[in-house]
Amino acid sequence: WHKGGDWVRTDVLKVIVSDAGGMPATYTLKSESPLLPVPDSQAFDLNDNITVRYGKPLAGGEEVVLATDRAVIFSGRVGGGRP
Repeated sequence: WHKGGDWVRTDVLKVIVSDAGGMPATYTLKSESPLLPVPDSQAFDLNDNITVRYGKPLAGGEEVVLATDRAVIFSGRVGGGRP
């Protein structure tokens, strides 16, 4: 969920999911993307959200980063894994 700050073009967003072992997978909003922006628009703005279809359930301990090439917008760790 976009909870505050400036809007960002969706075509520059990427989501990086690193599993508990540190192996990253990077997703962008290009064709065949596992990212689902709501609403489906060209901007990620206040009260919008992005769902990531990761392909497998998260076990916990994964780090998730939402970023552009210039800045990290969000980073956090999924609960339930190693500290």
